[in-house]
Amino acid sequence: MARTKRSEVNQDVAMEVETAANGKAQRRTITISLETDTIDYFRAAANKLGVPYQTLIHLCLNDIRDRELVPQLHWENRK
Repeated sequence: MARTKRSEVNQDVAMEVETAANGKAQRRTITISLETDTIDYFRAAANKLGVPYQTLIHLCLNDIRDRELVPQLHWENRK
């Protein structure tokens, strides 16, 4: 399984690139700026689940894509 090495500069937001030859979806490394409280939220949630926070963000984005959800300007609070 061929993988690219993570860059130290964008280590916190990098995703490993997987080749299409291994049967998995190809990934691309990007840089994204998120608010500190958003990162803290995902880190805390990921810690509770026992997964890396970047994996949790990736899973959430995949779920939105797979269910073809359309973001709304008004978000409901679960509280």
